[in-house]
Amino acid sequence: MQPSHEFVKVLLSGGTGVLVGLPPWVAEEQVGNAIISHVVVSEYSNHGICIIGNGSTANISETQVIGYGPTPELGQVGIMVGFGARATVRQNQNISQNICTQDGFGPDPLNQGQSVGIFTIEADAETVISNNKVEDNDVGIYQYSSNGCHQTDNNILQNNGYFGLVIQDGDNTCSRNSISDGNVGIGVVAGSVNTVGTLQDNRIRDILIMDVQEISAEGFTATANTS
Repeated sequence: MQPSHEFVKVLLSGGTGVLVGLPPWVAEEQVGNAIISHVVVSEYSNHGICIIGNGSTANISETQVIGYGPTPELGQVGIMVGFGARATVRQNQNISQNICTQDGFGPDPLNQGQSVGIFTIEADAETVISNNKVEDNDVGIYQYSSNGCHQTDNNILQNNGYFGLVIQDGDNTCSRNSISDGNVGIGVVAGSVNTVGTLQDNRIRDILIMDVQEISAEGFTATANTS
């Protein structure tokens, strides 16, 4: 698929806006590959763009992914990369409005859910998240169970209510991100495995509670190494 030079608006009343590949529990070796550029995705009820499954790849750039905003009905993810998929998510200027107010959602990553701008889970080690503007979500970028798998740098994370960025259950490095407003700048979370977040040259300001928070479940240790 060749990138378009004009914005295309994808409107859905439910489900996933753009799906590339299939999860392994649905069908093995159902691989998708895509170039997604100059697209607007909105009004999805699950994922705006989902890249999923071993071997699936995508380059996502110059694209807007816009959720419903505060809603008690939906838990949303703007862009998801998971379960062996690899993506380059770069220079997207509006990933926003993924906010859920329903029971069971809130600021505690160990016991509550959150809607997320960019979410990775068991993503391929060559995944890149760089130079994006991610604002007005529960969490800006959430790296879950993705040990050492990302280049995550130079993103603008603004006014994400609970966290600008979360590293959970897998060691990762994030660098040169600009994080402002919201409760916590960066959270390093150990829910089921000891986790180290290496935080290099991130610029954090105007945070309500704390710039960097370590959150550990019983029996595990979260460590934030800052420089």
